[in-house]
Amino acid sequence: MGKTDNMIDVLDRLKTGIYVTDLETDEILFMNQRMKAIFQLEHPEGEICYKVLQDHKETPCEFCPKKKLMQSKDRDGYIIWKEHNTKLDKDFENYDCLVTWLDGRKAHLQQSLDITDSVELNRMASLDDLCQVFNRRAGKELLRQTLNKAKQEKENVQLVLLDVDNLKIVNDQYGHREGDFLLKTLTSVLKEQLQGSDFMFRLGGDEFVIVSTAMDEKQIAHFMYKEMQHVQQLKKAYHKDYEMSYCYGIYTVTWDDTLDIDDIIANADDIMYKQKLRIHKTRMAERENPFRHEKEHKEEFHFDSNLLYDALLNSTDDFIYICDMKSGIFRYSPAQVKLFGLPQEIIENPLPLWKKIVHPKDWERFYKSNMQIGENQMDYHSVEFRAKTVEGEYIWLKCRGQLMRDEYGEPSIFAGIMTQLDRQNKIDPLTHLLNRQEFDKAGAQKLKDRAIETLSVVVLDIDDFKNVNELYDRSFGDMVLKATSQLIQSSLPGNASLYKLDNDQMGVLIENAQANEIQEMYQILQRQLLHQQLQERFQCVIQISAGCAISISKQQDFQELYTFADYALQLAKNKGKNRLCFFEPQILENKLRSLDILRSLRECIAENYRGFSVAYQPLIETSSGRMMGVEALMRWNGGNLACATNRIHTSHGRKWYDRNHGIMGARTGNACL
Repeated sequence: MGKTDNMIDVLDRLKTGIYVTDLETDEILFMNQRMKAIFQLEHPEGEICYKVLQDHKETPCEFCPKKKLMQSKDRDGYIIWKEHNTKLDKDFENYDCLVTWLDGRKAHLQQSLDITDSVELNRMASLDDLCQVFNRRAGKELLRQTLNKAKQEKENVQLVLLDVDNLKIVNDQYGHREGDFLLKTLTSVLKEQLQGSDFMFRLGGDEFVIVSTAMDEKQIAHFMYKEMQHVQQLKKAYHKDYEMSYCYGIYTVTWDDTLDIDDIIANADDIMYKQKLRIHKTRMAERENPFRHEKEHKEEFHFDSNLLYDALLNSTDDFIYICDMKSGIFRYSPAQVKLFGLPQEIIENPLPLWKKIVHPKDWERFYKSNMQIGENQMDYHSVEFRAKTVEGEYIWLKCRGQLMRDEYGEPSIFAGIMTQLDRQNKIDPLTHLLNRQEFDKAGAQKLKDRAIETLSVVVLDIDDFKNVNELYDRSFGDMVLKATSQLIQSSLPGNASLYKLDNDQMGVLIENAQANEIQEMYQILQRQLLHQQLQERFQCVIQISAGCAISISKQQDFQELYTFADYALQLAKNKGKNRLCFFEPQILENKLRSLDILRSLRECIAENYRGFSVAYQPLIETSSGRMMGVEALMRWNGGNLACATNRIHTSHGRKWYDRNHGIMGARTGNACL
C-alpha cells in the first residue's frame, strides 16, 4: 500500500465528514466514508459539489468560503463557519482550508461536523416556552450581534418595543389559559410575517421586541399597522369578547448610534408608552361618544366624498369641520364662517383665529385638547367651550372629533362636529351658563376624580332680588341677572366653574381650594359688584350672599354637599345678607332642630292645638300706673323640644317662640304658622 492509499484510508476512518473539490471547477475529487454516509452517496467523485450536496442547486453556493480563502494572504489559514443544509435539514459546523491535492491540483477541503442536536438544544434553550420566540437572554445577544454587524456595514436597524394590551384583565376575567392564548396568537401573527434575518424576542411579561434590518421606519410602521388589522380579524374569527391588540414604539438605531442595548430598548419603550397613553386617553374619551360603535366588516362601498360633505352640511344644524393632517389645512362649514366671522371656509393654521373667538377662561382647555391631537397623543377629541359670535355674544359649544390614520399608522384626516349646547337643554337660555342638571352632573364627576383632592360648592343668591323685579319689571330683572352672571364669570379663577341654578341662584364648583382662597374670591366678587359702572347702569346696589361647603371625602354624596352649601347660604341670609358663610356641623344641628320644632308645631295644631294655652297679662302705663290693656300670650308646651335657648321667629308681626320657656307670644292676634 502506497502513501496515497494510506492517506485515503486514514481519511475514511475519521468520524468527521470530509470532501475535497477542485478549486476552479467545484468537481468533487474525494469524499470520505463518513461524508458519503451522511449524504447517502456511493460514488460522488466527479460530480459538482453544490449539485449533489445542496437541494436543487444549479449555481455555486453564495455562502461558499473558498473566495475568502483565495483572497486571504495566509495561505495556510482556515475558516470556521456554520451552515444549515436545506437538503438534509441539518446543521453543520464547517472547517474550510486550501490544500494541494494528491495529483498536484489546488483544492478546497471542507471538514463538516453534524451539530444538529446541539443546535436544537441551544435553540430550545434560547426560545420562550410559551410563545416560541427568542427569550430575553438570547434575544438581547442576537440584538447585540445585529447592531455590531449593522455598524460595520453602516446600516440602520429598526427596533420595535411591543406591549400587549390588557393582558392582566384577560388573565383575571377569563383565566391564564386565555391569557396564554392571547400571547401566542399575537406573537404567531407577527413572527410568521418577519422576513430574512429579522427576528422577535420576549423581553418579559407582555412586552416583546422586534428587530429588523430588512425594513426602514416607514415600512415597519406599515407592517405593524397591517398586522394589527390582521389581529382584529382574528378577534372576530375566534369570537373573543376581549380586546386583541397591542401598543408599540419604533426606534431607529443609526449605524453611528452610541447608546447601549438597554438604553435603545428604553427609548423604544418611551415611544411605546406615549402611544399607549394616547390610546388610553382616546378610549376613555370615546366612552362619552354617543356615535361610537364597534366596527364591522362591510362590503366595499364607494362614494363621492364631496357629495357626502355637502349632504351632511344640508342635513344637520351642527357645524362640520375637516382637517388634512398632512398639510394642516382645515375646512369649516359655511354656517361656522358666518356665525364666528371666519375669513373663509378653507383655512391653513386656524388656531390664531380661534384664540380670538374662544372665551379666555376656556382657551387653555380648548388649546390643550387640540394639541393632544396635533402632537399625536390622542385619536379622539371632545371639549366644551364658549365661542364669541360676530355679534359679540358668547355661546357654549361641544366639539367632538376623530383622528383617522393611514396604512402606516400616521395621522391622515381629523374630522368632527361642533354642537351648540343650548340646543341640547344644557344651557340656561338667559345667562348662557350651564344649567342645574349640568351642575349636578359635573359635581358628581369631580367628586370622584382622583386628581381633585377637595371640591368646594358655593351657592350664590342675589339679595332682595324679588324687590328688583317688583320695583321695576321682570325684563329689567333678567337684564340685571344676566349682567351679574357675566361679572361673576369674569371674576372667577381658573379652577372655578359657574352654573345657573334655580330662580336667581348660581352655583360655583371650585377645585382644590382652601377656605381662605374662597373667602378672597368672594371679597373680589363683592368689590366687582360695587363697581360704579354697574350701579350707574341699573340705579341699584346689587349684593350677593353665599354659602360654601367643602368636601371631606371621595365617598361624600354631591347632593349632600350641595344641601350643606345651601344651609350655609340660609345662615348668611339670616345674619344680615351680603356675606359668605361656611358650612359647619353646628349649622346642620340647628337646621335639624328647627325642622323638628316646626314639624311638632304642625302636628299639635293639626290635633286641635294640643299643648297650646292662652294667658293674659296687663299692659301698664309707667307714668300713671293706669292699665292700658292686656297682652294675649299663646303658650305651647313643646315637651322635650323646650330645652334649647334660641328663639324662632314666625312670619307675621312680632311673634316668637322661646325654646327655653315654651312660650309663643304676639302683640296682636293669634300666632300663625
